[in-house]
Amino acid sequence: MLFHTVQFFAFFAIVWLIARALPHRAENVFLLVASYVFYASWDPRFLALVMLSTTVDFVVAQRIRAAAHRKRAFRWAAGSVAYHLTVLCVFKYHGFFIHGAGLALPVGVSFYTFQSMAYVIDVYRRRVAPVTDPIEFALFVAFFPQLLAGPIERAAKVIPQIRSPRRFSPDHVRDGAYLIFSGLVKKLFIADNLAPYTRWGLTGAATGFDAYLVCVAFAIRIYCDFAGYTDLARGFAKLLGFDLSPNFDRPFFASSPATFWMRWHISLTRWITDYLYGPLRRWLMDRGIRRSIAIAIAIMIGRIAMGVWHRATLGYVLWGALWGLIVVVARPFELARVARGEVSSRARRVLGALLVFHVFAFTLILTSAPLGRCVEMWTLLGSGFAPGAAGLRDLAAIAWYIAPLAVLELVGPAALARVPVGVRSALYAVMLVLLVSGGSTSGEEFVYYAF
Repeated sequence: MLFHTVQFFAFFAIVWLIARALPHRAENVFLLVASYVFYASWDPRFLALVMLSTTVDFVVAQRIRAAAHRKRAFRWAAGSVAYHLTVLCVFKYHGFFIHGAGLALPVGVSFYTFQSMAYVIDVYRRRVAPVTDPIEFALFVAFFPQLLAGPIERAAKVIPQIRSPRRFSPDHVRDGAYLIFSGLVKKLFIADNLAPYTRWGLTGAATGFDAYLVCVAFAIRIYCDFAGYTDLARGFAKLLGFDLSPNFDRPFFASSPATFWMRWHISLTRWITDYLYGPLRRWLMDRGIRRSIAIAIAIMIGRIAMGVWHRATLGYVLWGALWGLIVVVARPFELARVARGEVSSRARRVLGALLVFHVFAFTLILTSAPLGRCVEMWTLLGSGFAPGAAGLRDLAAIAWYIAPLAVLELVGPAALARVPVGVRSALYAVMLVLLVSGGSTSGEEFVYYAF
């Protein structure tokens, strides 16, 4: 069931009506059952894998708490991490090790394994107490709005919301409705309508102008597809009384590489920072490596790991390594500017944001085109930008589809709460018109379901 289909909206309406009528404990049980039904609608074979991962980490967390010695607790935590990495290697990275292996990819496996793994690590670090109610923990792992593509939540944020009775208010309706409308516009009007231009260009761009349009359209399509999913997930969760973490914070407004990655796929960036970059940096420094070098190494490995998290292909590895190098090279200049107390002017911030966006757009094609084709595209970018009539028509169409993004990036639930009801209603009406008149009906899946 795709979030943007009539089938899902009917499913959600039934779930919402029943959940609102149940007492708290029964509501949690019902939401867990609904989450399992939702996941099974994709492929019932892999529901057992979700349940197994849930059971493993529920038991491991109890064993960590009961361990008499820290070394024993570490062995339990390491066993859980090893289990999850094995699951990812078997189902996701098998093709990297065994050419021609044909195992199906369980949808959402990268998201719920990282979420469950973070819980065990946090229990080991004594940042959270083990969950003693198996229903609460199972719902934390499998909550259907964010099960398939995140955000990758932390137990410290979500478990208290599961454990305590949820109070439903008009604010939930206002914020949830806006997030759902916003997500639908980003997905159906922007991302799906841009998809044909990116597919055509990755295989058929003939001029530098064509290549430029492809790179820009592809970057915005990927962003709107994933950010649209996150908005929908957060919106549906809001209507159920849950507050999920934002996964994007206007990344195309970022004026430096490091800031960009603090705003893009925030939950994964924080996961890599907390559980890989930070421990690795400290480990290197404890072994006498100079701080600046340790940070550079940890950044590079963290960026490559982020690339591999998506897929273990040469394109994703190169993409991660390239961005690691960009962040490492830019870091001393950013630190020097901060040390001098410089305050960037508006013009400098705009130019910085344009530069970061274009670097992102020109490198992102590594993730979707063979390396040889990427080199061809980059060569075209340097061959001149004289547009033909067809190129100008494509530019006009792409500009039309991405125009609403500027408004959506400036207006969020917090800003919406401050505007009059009439303005809010007008905004909903405009979004509805865009969806009805220009929303794609191609039935495109969310891109991140493939990860």
